[in-house]
Amino acid sequence: MSVSTPSKRRPSGFDRYGFIKSAKNIGRAYRKQALELIEMCRTFLLASKQGDRQDTELKRVLQAVGAALNSVAEAGKKSSKDAENALQKAIEILAKYERDFHPTGINGNESIEKRMEAAQKKDKTSSAFLLFHRKRTEDADDWDSKEVVHVRFKVLSSPVDKEPQIVDQILSPKPKASEILWNLSRLKSGKHKRIALKDNPHFYSDLPHSTVEYQDTFRQRPIHDFRFDDTTSPSGPEICVLLDKTARVFLETKNKTRTFGNVWRPGRAMIFKGTIFARPFG
Repeated sequence: MSVSTPSKRRPSGFDRYGFIKSAKNIGRAYRKQALELIEMCRTFLLASKQGDRQDTELKRVLQAVGAALNSVAEAGKKSSKDAENALQKAIEILAKYERDFHPTGINGNESIEKRMEAAQKKDKTSSAFLLFHRKRTEDADDWDSKEVVHVRFKVLSSPVDKEPQIVDQILSPKPKASEILWNLSRLKSGKHKRIALKDNPHFYSDLPHSTVEYQDTFRQRPIHDFRFDDTTSPSGPEICVLLDKTARVFLETKNKTRTFGNVWRPGRAMIFKGTIFARPFG
């Protein structure tokens, strides 16, 4: 599913300048590698065949990748041995997970190691360019003239949550999911709860607000292709975000095993996050 819900206007009270000024240097020295890790982990999270053992190992992967992303963020725009060691550890654990559970590959034709090597080269090229060719476009003042979009995310504990966590972000008009997940994982603690890969966020352009609308025929696919174009809408794009809970639900049938991180029971229907399966109680 794709979404096209754009606007360049933003609600009052959002400090666009302050957001860009604080965000532009977070993890910049290893940004490409961080985004590549997120993209590959996201692919594994969305893989359909999962069991108890695989889910346990995937948690180990996400923990290692989460630690690497934290080290990358702390490094900022400077090189860091801690960040490099954490990245290497995450790559090794991620590659082992793929060999054990997806031996034919799931992240494209290239191996995880080669994809990370390519990202590392891009980071080095980017760092060298910034070091020797300081341009005014790197200043926060000039970011306001770039083609960026203000997007509001509503983080819900359930589809009918009356008090969602509101998160404002500045994104490119056609961001990858990895860019969005990187931003959400770097939220400042206190005001906003950080959204980690292990939370397995799914994004929706809109969700019904009333429980009566969630019947056994309810279907809603998450967004995978983000597009924010020009519009005259005064409110700007709003995206609903649903997270996993700490408890897990395992469904095993003759042909398929699935793991679900969140299930709701509005009325007589069961709604499973991340799937289009719903079944009423008889």
